[in-house]
Amino acid sequence: MYWKQIAAFLAVLTAAYGAASRWRALGNPYLRFAVNLPPRAAGMLAYLLPFLEQPRLENLDLNLALGGGLFAAGVVFRLYAVIHLWRINKPFARGRKQVLVDSGPYRLVRHPQLAGSTAMLGGWFLLFGALYSLCLLPLFLLLTALQAGIEERFVLQERFGEEYRAYRRETSAFFPRPSDLRPR
Repeated sequence: MYWKQIAAFLAVLTAAYGAASRWRALGNPYLRFAVNLPPRAAGMLAYLLPFLEQPRLENLDLNLALGGGLFAAGVVFRLYAVIHLWRINKPFARGRKQVLVDSGPYRLVRHPQLAGSTAMLGGWFLLFGALYSLCLLPLFLLLTALQAGIEERFVLQERFGEEYRAYRRETSAFFPRPSDLRPR
């Protein structure tokens, strides 16, 4: 069954690309290292965890339905966030002022890319029925929350000031509130 090895390689490659794309957002090289390397390394290793020997959920239909569905939803939400952000901010345009994005998926949550990645990881663990890996999911949620907090404090609040603080008060970090799902 080579599809498992191919899937693992693609997942690690995707996590590595995410690390490289976020690397440019921070100016200080030490802050870059502190923010990006530990959670990204843990994320890349996490995609390999289901391949280790561990107890499994043996219901293949349930694994495919729940895990595959959650993984696919995470991929779609993350891609939607990346494309939406790039359309508005055009990160490679020289001299262009960055604007705070609070529309599209950023209207629902402040960190849709991280929320999508977390959903992908949870779906990945369910897809393979890896019980020990599922037990580690809260640790990855904690690492993701720490990374988001550091980015908010040292990058976003510094760059956007009061505008970001107002956005932060109105929008949850990772999971949309029911009031956020209604059209504005």
